[in-house]
Amino acid sequence: MGLTVQDRTFLDALDAEARKDLFRLGAERAFRPDEHLLTEQDDSSHVLVLLEGWAVVSTATDRSSARLILALRRRGELLGEMAALGGIARSATVTALGPVRALVVTGVRFRAFAGRDPHVGALLMAQLVARLRTADEERRALASLTVLQRVAARLLELGELQSFPGTEEGLPGAHGNAPAREARGGVPGARAGGPGGAGGTGAHADGGTGPAADGSPVLAQLAQHDLADAVGATREAVAKSLRLLRAAGVVRTRPRRIELVDRDALRLLAAGGDIGFPAR
Repeated sequence: MGLTVQDRTFLDALDAEARKDLFRLGAERAFRPDEHLLTEQDDSSHVLVLLEGWAVVSTATDRSSARLILALRRRGELLGEMAALGGIARSATVTALGPVRALVVTGVRFRAFAGRDPHVGALLMAQLVARLRTADEERRALASLTVLQRVAARLLELGELQSFPGTEEGLPGAHGNAPAREARGGVPGARAGGPGGAGGTGAHADGGTGPAADGSPVLAQLAQHDLADAVGATREAVAKSLRLLRAAGVVRTRPRRIELVDRDALRLLAAGGDIGFPAR
């Protein structure tokens, strides 16, 4: 399971001339942390290309205000192309994780851009296939994996996204063995003030902004309801999984902070293995 597609991004895969053409067609825009870039069921048709920052893709569920997180998008990725090419309403909401800068291109101009360059059309097809493959993996995980497996896998993924290959910026609010980045925001499930925290600044609950004292990767500003949104489970089920992980020494938790102490154990659990949880 995974929230990201680890292929080359749309912008990186364009040749130099096509990239120049695309920038001539659009205008750059800045988005604040927690601001919507695109809104579910909206009938707009423009596309966006992320130039800086991260965004989370989510959709509404039947559980009151809960949202299911579908994907994370990073620098260079294309957003909104289904509405632009298919003439359909937006299928999901895209929200800024920390400050975001994006290129905005109208649907009419983007369709013309894609139509006159076969390479761009091929890139769009390849992107669609990759995203469908990732979506299939997520659906399979929801149907076949336990909540504990999904929590373990998601924690590993979020920890690894701190320094995503091919990007100069890590996931906002996540800190590992590299020097702490000064960033406002956090991880999926954003609320006002950045992902996971109301009015948060990206600082940990104990005032620190880097890794744990023992070097364990830290997911900062990550609340239990954020993690629940990211694995498609209830907050109660995620809380139970975290209690088990905490009792086994696999993670350490504080308010809006999770330290990944034993990533090997998380990998084993994500694969369906048994680490021998202590008797209650």
